[in-house]
Amino acid sequence: MTHAALQRTLPEGALGTRGVARGTLVLIGVTLVACLPAALLGNWLHGAAGVQAAVAAAGLCVGGAVLGLAAVPLFRGQRAFAGVLGAMLPRMFVPLTGALVLRIVKGPLYDAGALYFLIAFYLLNLAFETIWLLPRHTAGQAPLDRPNRPPQTA
Repeated sequence: MTHAALQRTLPEGALGTRGVARGTLVLIGVTLVACLPAALLGNWLHGAAGVQAAVAAAGLCVGGAVLGLAAVPLFRGQRAFAGVLGAMLPRMFVPLTGALVLRIVKGPLYDAGALYFLIAFYLLNLAFETIWLLPRHTAGQAPLDRPNRPPQTA
């Protein structure tokens, strides 16, 4: 399938027109910006282990979110629900597996509150991805209208 044909399968403003690579870079940037106050909080509460816990949690969540963003274009058109589920699997699997390992090992990262940082970064990345994947609309177009359908006049 050509790039032009692939672009026609998505509504205007959806992920395909903004790009997976761009979304990944913005997601990493947002997470890095959020990691600074989290690392400062971790340092204040638990010293170096708190900083490591914040960075590890950010890495786990960003890894799952990037895999989730990469999975979205695989499910286009009529398979939108499959795309939601397909993107949700890596988005949840990577951080939850990390949380399980942290809980089982019970090392310094667990003691420094890595699970709390994991929850915060997971919610941040989920909110970002949700906003990023929502289609944009123009002023003359209702949010639920498809771009290939003419606007309805009263």
